[in-house]
Amino acid sequence: MFVLWGTGKIASILLEETSIRKEIDCVIDNDVSRQGKKWNGYSVVSPDFLTDNKKAIEIIVIASIDWREIRQQVIEEYGIEEDKIDNMYFRQRKRLLWYYETHPDRLSQDMHGDMLYIRENPLDVFNASFVEKYWSIDYEVFFDEEKGLYYTRYLGKKLYFSRKVNTKRKAERYCRSMMLEQDTSSPHRYITDTFRVETGDVVMDAGVAEGNFALEIIDIASKVYLVEADPDWIEALGYTFAPYNDKVCIVEGFLGNGNGGETQKEVTVDGIVGSGRLDFLKMDIEGMEIPAIAGGENTLRREAVKLDICAYHKAAGYEEIAGALEGYGYQCRPSDGFMVFITQENFMTLEEPRFVRGLLRGRRA
Repeated sequence: MFVLWGTGKIASILLEETSIRKEIDCVIDNDVSRQGKKWNGYSVVSPDFLTDNKKAIEIIVIASIDWREIRQQVIEEYGIEEDKIDNMYFRQRKRLLWYYETHPDRLSQDMHGDMLYIRENPLDVFNASFVEKYWSIDYEVFFDEEKGLYYTRYLGKKLYFSRKVNTKRKAERYCRSMMLEQDTSSPHRYITDTFRVETGDVVMDAGVAEGNFALEIIDIASKVYLVEADPDWIEALGYTFAPYNDKVCIVEGFLGNGNGGETQKEVTVDGIVGSGRLDFLKMDIEGMEIPAIAGGENTLRREAVKLDICAYHKAAGYEEIAGALEGYGYQCRPSDGFMVFITQENFMTLEEPRFVRGLLRGRRA
């Protein structure tokens, strides 16, 4: 029996794959208001359905962003074996395992730990045991009545969320994701003991989002440029960094090579820095790294900039970015570990899930 758990957006996206429609025998939802009703032609039942049908279940696919919590519920309350429970990425998990099992020459030694984890657990962006501790932590969030925004305290400082993070549950979930991403074992961790912002550095944070990286280094940097294209985050960043107005410059726009036009709010590294200093450049800009590097050529050639660049948005992202930077005299290396760039938006169109590098770290040779 194939059980689909969930009737929300993710479940609806899954149903767009017609082969899954043919496999589904039962649809379950925790929401009592949906139980006993029809959803896309299926009768929605309570989780208690599992009690009397445990032996018949072959797989339960949890189509929810909260799949980890629901998975624990299924195991603890209904005694379903862990190997019968998967998440919305179950097809990608099978394809990834198949790919590396049939192409062992492409499975490097440092990928084996991720492979072992994925064989026993549902697939996710980070596939290592360090992620598990974050699901038992309760993150404290607050609501600022005057500003109408949720915020948390990060390293003792107020960090505001955008208006899209409009419930306490969303804010708590965002905290969990933010902290997990910056765990010392994470391939997405920006700062290490040997690669960090130094006292007095001029820093540019491009693709700032909530600003956790900049907030981590704000006390030791002499100047920080915050570059963000999302206007919702611009508002939140203004509140977060208000105590540091003397050293922070917030720039609304996306980094490019200078050919995007004013209507798209394109900015460049060279245009922002001018003839001034830049000591550290962090970029998380959704796959637009190559144009952004071209738009910073003068600065990168003139200054010995430390580079922390997200490379996971494309399958060959690390290689492409390294190739561009080596032409400017930079030596590059990846962060430790791997990611699988799979999201709620791309999981139905991601044809070939692969291990990808998290960050590229560069220094002038």
